Amino acid sequence: MLTPGRYVGLPDEEDDFNFAERFIALKAEFEAQLIEETELNKAIAENLARVKI
Repeated sequence: MLTPGRYVGLPDEEDDFNFAERFIALKAEFEAQLIEETELNKAIAENLARVKI
């Protein structure tokens, strides 16, 4: 049967995770990545300063 009504829509699924906990975990991961970014940018700048042209 190829009628579109059969394939349209998704069943309602309940969220099986705690949004607040997930948000806190993602925020902590993001903040750690920002710190790592700062450290890597500093290392890159130091290495570029050592390059003689």
